Amino acid sequence: MALADGESLAADPAGIAATACTSPPDPWWFHLDLDVLSTQALPAIDYPQPGGLGWDELAAVATMALKADPRGWDVTIYNPDLDPERVHARRIVRFIGSLIERVAKAR
Repeated sequence: MALADGESLAADPAGIAATACTSPPDPWWFHLDLDVLSTQALPAIDYPQPGGLGWDELAAVATMALKADPRGWDVTIYNPDLDPERVHARRIVRFIGSLIERVAKAR
């Protein structure tokens, strides 16, 4: 499996994910850090970086990963102290729910 830098991933998130998920190790675990999102998409993180994906791009990557049948999945990097109204918490929950629906429909 080849590594992709942030610029390559941002240019073609679904294509990079499809390539990475063509023959994953067995078993494998999908670890998703939400700080891969742009600061505009998710400002409730401790170490914002320039660039990043949007929610739709991340959904394309995560959908490919989940269709490749990981043993498990975790989602990390959210700071509730930076989200006092829990706007981003609700967005994260909707995102996870939509991924589960997409993958369930594909099976």
